[in-house]
Amino acid sequence: MKTQKRCARRIVSFLLILIVILLGLSFAFKPANTDDDIDDEDTGTLDYIVLGDSECCTSFSPMELWAQYGYVGYNCGVFAQRAQDAFYNFETILESQKPKVVLLETNLSFTSQNEMRIAQNACDHLFGNLISLYKYHNEWKNLFLRQLKSDPSEVKSNAWKGFRTSSQVTPYTGGNYVTQTANVQEIQEPQLTYLDKIVELCRSNNIELILYTVPSPRNWSYAKHNGMAAYANANGLAYVDLNLLQDEVGIDWSQDTYDKGDHVNTAGALKVTAYLGGYLHDNTRLPDRRSDSAYSAWEPKYQLYSSGIKKLGL
Repeated sequence: MKTQKRCARRIVSFLLILIVILLGLSFAFKPANTDDDIDDEDTGTLDYIVLGDSECCTSFSPMELWAQYGYVGYNCGVFAQRAQDAFYNFETILESQKPKVVLLETNLSFTSQNEMRIAQNACDHLFGNLISLYKYHNEWKNLFLRQLKSDPSEVKSNAWKGFRTSSQVTPYTGGNYVTQTANVQEIQEPQLTYLDKIVELCRSNNIELILYTVPSPRNWSYAKHNGMAAYANANGLAYVDLNLLQDEVGIDWSQDTYDKGDHVNTAGALKVTAYLGGYLHDNTRLPDRRSDSAYSAWEPKYQLYSSGIKKLGL
């Protein structure tokens, strides 16, 4: 009996120590610039947020909209984010923020997933919210490099508002990729289910949802456009496909991509942001907060952001 009690105590002690270690490692492995940084924003201060995967976080700079229009928002895009991840993150964000507008980049609506990956989603959501090490276990590859390359003042100041930068230029040379077709690539499960959930969450919170697609020769097709346009029409949503507006946006594929047309680089992102900022100005009622004393911290952060952009040569 005594032996069994000692064994039980050892097991409990081991589990407690393991939990402490996991929680400590979770803090270290949590990415320095993900949607979780939105926690640094004062409660209820953001008027818009942006959701999506890497096409989102590399292509939209909230600070540009602050300078031009006084709009306050946050880029919550995350590399490799799936539709279900975006929905769960959106739920969490709404616990502290009450945005008037949500911009959803659509690439994650077409990210394929097999049955094993779908089953894994439940585990990701259950354990990921409890232990960041589980959710961000691949970050070990970036941890050391982040310590070398990150500017702590930029991260701590939250001046980038979730925007990921890259000044590298690796041109796309494939020529015109916009070929009109009547073919439709429909949104499949589970993406459709979680896209519907995002739509419903916006409606239940009186949030205007705008769908948009970033220019990307490697990810986009006209069939995808038709599928997303059909979804937008069926749900009464605005849809802005920038692949069809490249001249208006000013995209130059010899200069505006860092990976041969998969993502835009920072030069391209500033063009995308400028176009979407004009769209928001013309089609929404987002307020200009520049003269509001409650947002006085935004201008110093913009100056830090602007300094960082200049260091990139832009």
